[in-house]
Amino acid sequence: MFQKKIHKVKILIWSDLSLSNIERLNEIQDYDRIRRLLADIFSLGNYKQNLKSNIVLDLFYYTLQFARKQHFSPEQTSAFFSIIKRVLEVCQETPFGNLDYTYQHFKDLLFCHCVNRPPMSVEIFTKEQAISICTYTLNTFFRHFKLYKYVFTPTIRLDLSLKYVGTSPVSPAEAEVKETDDDDEEEDTTADEEIEQEEADFEKLQAQEQLKLIVTDFLLREAKKIEGSVDNHLKAAIDSLNAKIDPLLETAPVKNVKGKKK
Repeated sequence: MFQKKIHKVKILIWSDLSLSNIERLNEIQDYDRIRRLLADIFSLGNYKQNLKSNIVLDLFYYTLQFARKQHFSPEQTSAFFSIIKRVLEVCQETPFGNLDYTYQHFKDLLFCHCVNRPPMSVEIFTKEQAISICTYTLNTFFRHFKLYKYVFTPTIRLDLSLKYVGTSPVSPAEAEVKETDDDDEEEDTTADEEIEQEEADFEKLQAQEQLKLIVTDFLLREAKKIEGSVDNHLKAAIDSLNAKIDPLLETAPVKNVKGKKK
């Protein structure tokens, strides 16, 4: 059974990256070389074959890149790097959901490096820097929190066994005989079900064919009715129009057209 651990908040400057490590990393600009150096520092030499190690290296690399863009000092870079590393460790310590607890621990660690109260906390980040760190971490690590949880935590499997009160235990021999009988019964039941299914499919096919004939016949009869109705309406409309035009033609005056004299 996994139990939630209580993590104490403390100052993390130089906890994971020493001053010499940061100086060596700052001298390198190449992506692959930085990853190799980080792999040497944190003993992740198998990152090319190990997916988890590769993901961790990517997280570390982009953490350093953010620190560079923000122009963090070596102390700030070391503290920020260790905060992200601690947050990842809290995330992967249990397969159960602990997003709220992990985020609260992240805020506590960041707050510990924003307030000058030695020896409990030290102020190395300004308010603006703390806001930028929160925004970056929310948009990167916590946005993909469930993916990190899926990759780094074990899968939980439930093995369930039932015991009934008042029943005698079954011996292995009886259980084997019973299992054989059950298999035979299951085979007979399966064969009967297949026959019944075939008969049902045949009856269903016959019903579909009969229904198709009924529908086709109905549609043909309705089409003939509609055709006759359209012809009758069209003929009635023509007769009505002629009845209105004929009186007009009979009463209309006829003009004689004479040619002009030259």
